[in-house]
Amino acid sequence: MSLTRAQMAALLPDNTAGDISAQDMRDIVNSCLTLLEEGQAVADNTSAIEAIEAVMASKTYDFDIAGIQDTGNPVIIKSSSYVTVTEIDLAEARDIGDYELKINNSFQYNTTGRSAYFQFSSDGGTSYQPFSRKEPKDATDLLKASLDIPVRWNGGNPHFIIQAKCENSSDTLTINYASIVFERKI
Repeated sequence: MSLTRAQMAALLPDNTAGDISAQDMRDIVNSCLTLLEEGQAVADNTSAIEAIEAVMASKTYDFDIAGIQDTGNPVIIKSSSYVTVTEIDLAEARDIGDYELKINNSFQYNTTGRSAYFQFSSDGGTSYQPFSRKEPKDATDLLKASLDIPVRWNGGNPHFIIQAKCENSSDTLTINYASIVFERKI
């Protein structure tokens, strides 16, 4: 007795949260359909479950994310010296390979005519690279400072830091959202 398409559909992983990519879902469905066509699916669903597990085990998802979310508790900066907004210190070493670093911030700056500055470090604060200088047109503007760059990682433990500062210490920089995503590209 073989597994029907309806039974197979009931076995597919729940993807309402969007955790599984469309390509991975197609791979899972195709593996299960192949089992059905070859008559290998059995009534106890063992073969279909093994097919799903095999497809999912062959996929590697290697990413880390850290930051402050838009929870109503923003980071307030009143300094003309750089202040750490958020950081991600990965205890496990990452393999050598191609990654993507995504940094996103949304903020308000209480004045016009002066700028908010952002910088990041990928080596735990030993060195920094500026990535954004924004000047609001209006004190109520909600601005975005972001950076998406490919990174050739040479191995080791990544430690990313985002810092921000005001141009003048009498100004107020309000960071409503900040995130760092370090994702392996395969």
